[in-house]
Amino acid sequence: PQMSALSKLGKTDYLLAALINPTLSLYTQEIRALSKSICELGLHGGKNHASWHYDASHWDLEKVRGEINFGIKSIHSIIPAYPLKSFASPGWTTSKTIAHAVEQSGFQYLCDIHTDRTDIFPHKQGGLTLVPTNILGEPGGIAFFEFCRAQNFSQEETINLFFKQLYTRDQFAMVYDHPYWAGIHEIDTLDKIIRRLKHEQYQIIPVKGV
Repeated sequence: PQMSALSKLGKTDYLLAALINPTLSLYTQEIRALSKSICELGLHGGKNHASWHYDASHWDLEKVRGEINFGIKSIHSIIPAYPLKSFASPGWTTSKTIAHAVEQSGFQYLCDIHTDRTDIFPHKQGGLTLVPTNILGEPGGIAFFEFCRAQNFSQEETINLFFKQLYTRDQFAMVYDHPYWAGIHEIDTLDKIIRRLKHEQYQIIPVKGV
């Protein structure tokens, strides 16, 4: 079900999301399918991805909470009472005010740290667990598969780089990419990575399982 849900998020929808910021109602079927799968749905910002990316670090608590509440209501209008536990800010744009608002809104996990360091693990800060993303196209927090393709890596080189990074991550690793790339453009690469992870007896869990 998760693959059929991602199938609509192709190039057209990727551009729509970037240019016109469509409402979630456009993807009602996909969101409902994902909520019934092994995947976890989290919240990624509020009313507008770009405005959060560029401005949210300067917002006050009332403004941030209003944005987050908009996102929560949008999800619950499609899947009422879905237990949203994980939050990630667009563009990694975060602040103490954002963390406070996320915690006040009932989230348990904040995924606003990106790093290529191997000594940063999920850890508590107040009532939140801060979860680092540590496999990506650094520097700058670039999506992993997009970075590899931009470098003209072959599928084999991409997979080898993924596992080279993974083997240096002790106990925990989280990879970052977008649905259009990881779920469609690189679906065969992702499938090969998942099969190898299972063969090497890695455990794959949602953020709420950390």
